[in-house]
Amino acid sequence: MPTRGAATRQPGRRKAVRCVAGLLLLMLAACASSGGPAPSAAPSQEAGRQILEAACTTCHDLGGIERLSGFNSRTDWDDVVRSMIANGAEVEDGQIDVLVDYLTATYAARRQ
Repeated sequence: MPTRGAATRQPGRRKAVRCVAGLLLLMLAACASSGGPAPSAAPSQEAGRQILEAACTTCHDLGGIERLSGFNSRTDWDDVVRSMIANGAEVEDGQIDVLVDYLTATYAARRQ
């Protein structure tokens, strides 16, 4: 009756296990050196929502924006934001792109 030991081990299996272990170590090293997962877009979206609520809803509700949902491209939203700034909306220069990105992502133009 054979016993478990060196005589019954399969050399090919040992090589495969080493290969898989090596690949796992390489993957772990790559993840660690990359600084972790990529940051999500949530903080930027949250900032855009906050700008929208602070700058836009002081003069009107979101109904006008929601009526434009599905029709405006990023360029259109940029024009709307700049028009609102010209009419008194208080949006800082550094906030314009954040707000336009939020409007574009949230109220994107429908693809035709």
